Amino acid sequence: MKIAKLIEQSLYKGSRPSSSRIFSYVMMSIIFSLGLTHIAIEIGNAAIVWKSGVAYVPSWQSISILAMWLAHQLTLMGIYKRSEAKVPKIHGNDKQDELLKS
Repeated sequence: MKIAKLIEQSLYKGSRPSSSRIFSYVMMSIIFSLGLTHIAIEIGNAAIVWKSGVAYVPSWQSISILAMWLAHQLTLMGIYKRSEAKVPKIHGNDKQDELLKS
């Protein structure tokens, strides 16, 4: 199957559209595009510095801001996924329930 077809099929949970999956794909595309942009900027900065003969060290501010933003987005996706998942109730043994009541 083509990837686009798999993505289209995964957007539905049963017959209903899954808002958390749609949101996940949107956020992942944003994360991917911002990641590529960040890499392109860092490679460009490295090339400029290397031309002057100096060793290039990426700034810790840039790395930590990207890491914090990524952690925030992944946390939000986890919250949306958790709100979609139904947790089944645990049913105990009837004999154990009767013993606990007495």
